Amino acid sequence: EGHTYGAWTITTAPTETEAGAAEHTCPCGDVATAVVPALSDTAVWTREVTVEPTHLTVGEAVYTSEYGTVTVELAKTEGHTYGAWTLITAPTATATGTAEHTCVCGDTEEGIVPVLTDTGADRIYDRVRNCYLEKRGTIRAFGIGATNSFAQITGTTE
Repeated sequence: EGHTYGAWTITTAPTETEAGAAEHTCPCGDVATAVVPALSDTAVWTREVTVEPTHLTVGEAVYTSEYGTVTVELAKTEGHTYGAWTLITAPTATATGTAEHTCVCGDTEEGIVPVLTDTGADRIYDRVRNCYLEKRGTIRAFGIGATNSFAQITGTTE
């Protein structure tokens, strides 16, 4: 007669690069073993990040398969994890504006939004600061903040 095995139990947890092992037992006492593929095998494992890592705390990912679940720690990120930029003060034809974004730790970074160089256009290009501003709409700018990277700023111009 055939065996009726219970649920798998992981005896050696796999890693991203190394296989593991599992076993399951029949009520008669027979034990079957299996090599459990590495966690990077997406045909076997489903990955869910349950805690996002930040520069202050480690994160966590849970891998699930027919063999069971494996929880792994995700390393802290290298730098701040800032959210989207928000327009604080809209720029005008004569004055710069300001924008800010906040890290998950509470740190806030402020950036300068360039002066509107052509107030008659619907879309303004500032060659000096290499940015686009849309009149009466979302401001999009290059070179905002210390990271000097592209940012889309939520807010409106006048």
